[in-house]
Amino acid sequence: MQKALKMVEVSIIIPVYNAASYIKETIDSVLAQTISSWELIVINDGSTDDSESIIASYRDSRISLFNQNNQGVSITRNNGLRLAKGIWLVFLDADDVLGVDFLKQRISFLKDNPTVSYVGGDIISFPIKAKRYQAALGNNPEEILFFKKGFSTVPSNYLFRTDFLITNQIYFNKNLSSTADKYFLLQLSKAGKGARVTNSPEGFLHYRISPNSMSSTVDYKLISDNEKFFFEVVKEKLVSDRLFKRFKCFFSFSLASSFAKIRYWKKSFFYFAKSFTTNPFHFSKYFISRMFK
Repeated sequence: MQKALKMVEVSIIIPVYNAASYIKETIDSVLAQTISSWELIVINDGSTDDSESIIASYRDSRISLFNQNNQGVSITRNNGLRLAKGIWLVFLDADDVLGVDFLKQRISFLKDNPTVSYVGGDIISFPIKAKRYQAALGNNPEEILFFKKGFSTVPSNYLFRTDFLITNQIYFNKNLSSTADKYFLLQLSKAGKGARVTNSPEGFLHYRISPNSMSSTVDYKLISDNEKFFFEVVKEKLVSDRLFKRFKCFFSFSLASSFAKIRYWKKSFFYFAKSFTTNPFHFSKYFISRMFK
């Protein structure tokens, strides 16, 4: 397979780990874009299924395949960013699908709005739950920090200015996996501004939700990743003073409830106590809400 083009308008980075069931549909959605000046950087992160052979079967000079030992999604995305040559950049998950005008609509918006560093659009989930979501933005952190309904932080949905990411050294946190997207958007809010484009269905992201996806399986690994996210956000002071106590109370309560579901009682009691002592009023609201859910 040939290397990616030197001069391109947009770089699309796909981290792949055992995505043989979906990767063809994802790559085909890139090939169907109404903008043709792109490079597709596909990084096979140590897959043990047929992902590599499916990717290698494409004979398009715009598609480059890189193989590496398994390093996790965050490091893989960062590796892709370092290879990118495009003016614009998309981190596309290996199971998501782009509408045919996905690139065109987002690029047009950023060209018309030079003070905006990244843009997201509408999302339609498939194939299990056909729901519509909006892009969560770092400059509206409540959409990210408090799991606000109707908003999503899925990385596939955003188009970034590549030079903005590189100049400000914004990369995915290698210590995080399923929560890395939220952390990434919070970092963006410190250096630039995001916006939502009002796009037609041809520009939507089609976000695949499956029972086996990383974000839909509640287990110790997922909860532990949320716990690490909490620690990282506090350590790097990514929450404003205005929101900090409320965030600490809310997230502690969420961790307590999650650990209770898998019967990790010691951690559950610890985070319930942390939530209560941080803000008894908000703790009571969350507790009552959970009781009558």
